[in-house]
Amino acid sequence: MISKPIQSAKRKNLVRNCIAKTVSAFNGSIKYRLLLFFILFALIPLTILGAVSYSASKTTIDSKVRDYSERLIKQTAENIDFRFSRYQDTMIQIITNPEIIAILKNIDDPRSNPKGLESLPLTTKLAYYIATSPEFKSVSFISRNHYIRGIWWTRGVDSRSPLYRDTMDGGNKFQWFPTHVANFADSAGSGDENVFTLTKQVFNLVDGDSLGVVAFIDIREEILSDICRQSVNGLPIQCFVIDQNGMIVAHPDNRFLFKNSSRLFGGKGLRRLLKTTDGVISFSGRYQNQKAIINAITLESTNWRVVNIIDNSYFYKESNRVIRAIWVMAVLCILVAILAAFLLTQRITTPLQKMLTVMDQVVAGNLSARIAENSAGEDVKDEFTILRDNFNFMIAKTEELVQKVYTEQNGKRVAEIKALQMQINPHFLYNTLDTIKWTALFQKANNAAEMANLLSRLLHISLGKGEETVSVADEIEHVRCYLGIQKFRFNFNIEVRYDIAKETLALKTPKLILQPIVENAILHGLADKPEGGMIMITAASMEGKLRFEVIDNGCGIERDVIENFNESQRKTGEIMSGIGLANIDERIRLICGPEYGLRIFSVHGQETKVEIWLPIFE
Repeated sequence: MISKPIQSAKRKNLVRNCIAKTVSAFNGSIKYRLLLFFILFALIPLTILGAVSYSASKTTIDSKVRDYSERLIKQTAENIDFRFSRYQDTMIQIITNPEIIAILKNIDDPRSNPKGLESLPLTTKLAYYIATSPEFKSVSFISRNHYIRGIWWTRGVDSRSPLYRDTMDGGNKFQWFPTHVANFADSAGSGDENVFTLTKQVFNLVDGDSLGVVAFIDIREEILSDICRQSVNGLPIQCFVIDQNGMIVAHPDNRFLFKNSSRLFGGKGLRRLLKTTDGVISFSGRYQNQKAIINAITLESTNWRVVNIIDNSYFYKESNRVIRAIWVMAVLCILVAILAAFLLTQRITTPLQKMLTVMDQVVAGNLSARIAENSAGEDVKDEFTILRDNFNFMIAKTEELVQKVYTEQNGKRVAEIKALQMQINPHFLYNTLDTIKWTALFQKANNAAEMANLLSRLLHISLGKGEETVSVADEIEHVRCYLGIQKFRFNFNIEVRYDIAKETLALKTPKLILQPIVENAILHGLADKPEGGMIMITAASMEGKLRFEVIDNGCGIERDVIENFNESQRKTGEIMSGIGLANIDERIRLICGPEYGLRIFSVHGQETKVEIWLPIFE
């Protein structure tokens, strides 16, 4: 039984072989490359079109869903604000009722009858407000020393409670307190209920002084939950209310009441929700560790916030439906494109395959092979037909030329043999010059011996081993040999100075570039200067390049000649001798590149400086 690792290795090798064969086919065959090209040619526009269509559709749908959710939460906030406004109006009616104010004025007066605080008229009036507003659970008053109720008595509420203290500190403002569990009792019994509370301090209607009394309206939490539940119209959207601290005030699911919403959104999400802003806050976040779109808006009547949660799966449902349709269309179009590409590729590559077969025969040496015409003589004058005819003509001409070349080559071989026989061996030339030098020394002809020695060294550097470059040291030595020979020939009195940086001596330079420049300086710059002539030759590395300078104090060069050389493609050579500066410049550019070469600076009648810029050759 074959082990699992061996089976896995075999599968991997099979996959590698398939990939290698596929890559080899595409690299080696124009048929497959054309097929790939046509497929990509069809696929890329389809992909771009699909992406653009999806993006546009998704943007439109998402915008509509987002706008709808924002309108929904605004409507919910308006409904809640409308209810809260009614509750505040009711509170104003209660605390401005003259009969109620008359009872509350003396609520903490020791001379007042405590039993009067629970008189039938007051109880009846408070019961009326509860009866006409079924969402009210209780309406009551609290002073420093008394608690006055309507129908229900709320346990644990007195002047020491935060509701009383915060309302008294708030002055003449309405105060909203988030949902809490309150115990309500009457003569029949008691029970707990979730309520949120509206409070306001009571003032004397005559002088505006505070009576030290706070009016309470306990409102059933289910009122807010019902508004949130009805606002989403059965859609998979969660709607609830939180206070300014993030505590959940109302939620369709009572399990979430009294909890901080940071458990649902995380600290970062809650901070974004509580950010003070006008209008709707909308952002993508996480709700119970699920991606969702979160909308929030602050109520006008209080600083509580209405929150809508839209699950991403619902938010992008329409977008996903669009992309599925686009994918189906894209796959169909791709299949059609592949079929069309295959047929077109066959149409193109079949004539090429025929041509390749004949080419292989020609490569094998069969110059009589030709591409046959189509059967029945139904040739269409397209590019392949023209290519076939030209190929057949070319092979015929090639066959003719081969015979001609064969004849010519026989004649060339004879000429080459004769030329080789006439060539002078450089070593023979060096040895001959060396023999001349020693013969001259034996005969006391020292000048002749020195000239032979200089010429031998000069030729040795010039011919070398056939290389294009020599060291800077050899190039300077070549110039020294040339100047030595010239002094013997013409007996001129020219001072030559050298300033060669040591680090440049081992660098490479194209050979025979200094001697023509020095020759040009002698023959043209210093020819009319019998005394005081001087040539300065320098070499240094600057800015990552090798720079030679040849400076003479001769007659200089005309300005127009300099401009023609430096700015007009280096084509002038009217004053050059021997190889010529233009030829040196051209050779340097061919060897080293167009950014290198010669630069000429001259002051007519005073001096000429030729700079040679080269790359650093180690």
